[in-house]
Amino acid sequence: MVAADGVHSLTRAAYADVFAPRVTTHRCRYIWLAADFAFDAFRFETAETEHGVMQLHGYPYTKNASTVIVEMREEVWRAAGLDRCGEAESTERCAAFFAGALGGRPLRSNSSSWTAFRTVVNDRWSHGNTVLLGDAAHTAHFSIGSGTKLAVEDALRTGRVRRGAARPAVRPGGVRERAPPRRRLHAARGPAAASLRWFEELGTYLDQPPRQFAFSLLTRSRRVTHDNLRLRDPAFTETVEDDFGCRPAHPRCSPPSGCAV
Repeated sequence: MVAADGVHSLTRAAYADVFAPRVTTHRCRYIWLAADFAFDAFRFETAETEHGVMQLHGYPYTKNASTVIVEMREEVWRAAGLDRCGEAESTERCAAFFAGALGGRPLRSNSSSWTAFRTVVNDRWSHGNTVLLGDAAHTAHFSIGSGTKLAVEDALRTGRVRRGAARPAVRPGGVRERAPPRRRLHAARGPAAASLRWFEELGTYLDQPPRQFAFSLLTRSRRVTHDNLRLRDPAFTETVEDDFGCRPAHPRCSPPSGCAV
């Protein structure tokens, strides 16, 4: 029995004493919308409004449509009055806040509502012949774009364990085999947590010069380090280092905490 019933998993709740879930609610509100045109690439856009900083995460999913996530701190969301808006008004106001990025085009919703991101971690992922998959078992912040990938990896690993089982049930030990990479992803210093914190604190980065801001965005999750970025795009990295006089002390190190970038 595969339980892939999402972050609000009823299966996980029904056997909470076995799965031992820990759920942490974070400081931003976001809403999942769509646009009827394709962005040319993955886009992060910011809007500095009278209410505070808002951000847009946008990416194409077909040749003529894009996913659009609008996110902001809880206090900004309330100051803008979005906590009092229905679905249609929220969608219209989000399109107005990001009219420049959207080229004045509208956004559309699909039973969309504002929510806060929740980090889900479980001590166990299986109970008897039931196994949790995807967001029911774990969540990764949408800013690292790995949710579906990780769920598919869970399914592949579970399938391999199932084929090797002596009886038609998922072996708990086999399911836990998938847990260490996930714990690294969710650890306080892991990439998903680091990216989540970066976007929660976005307002503190907006006064940086453009290249410094871009460098901070690209390295926010620590999956791409200063040294990684030099290999991927040496010209860009050299301009940042020249502009801010920053070069790692060791070729395998990221910039020190006091570094301008």
